[in-house]
Amino acid sequence: MVTEPSRPSGEAMTIAAAVTAGDSDNLFVGRNGLFYDRQGRDWDATVTKIVTNPISVGQAFWSPYKKVLRWIEETIAKRAAAADEAANARMQATATTTAAGQAPPPGGPAPA
Repeated sequence: MVTEPSRPSGEAMTIAAAVTAGDSDNLFVGRNGLFYDRQGRDWDATVTKIVTNPISVGQAFWSPYKKVLRWIEETIAKRAAAADEAANARMQATATTTAAGQAPPPGGPAPA
């Protein structure tokens, strides 16, 4: 994980931090946090880059299943977006036809 800590005095730096315990599911780019240096000063930090690797044996075990689940969710979202776009296009075509004074097509809109 790469972060860019800064201080109210205007000082800034870029660091690489290894997360060696816990769960990485809540880490993402843009996340804010605190960084303490060796002098005990606190820095406001923002995550700028994440190299994803399992942190524990449990995460290593579940990671392929999470990838498959993420792929399924993305596929469903793409299909839903395509169906929504098609429905909006049919509705727009019907509204245009009706506004032009023509009768809508018989039998209503075509099934999806």
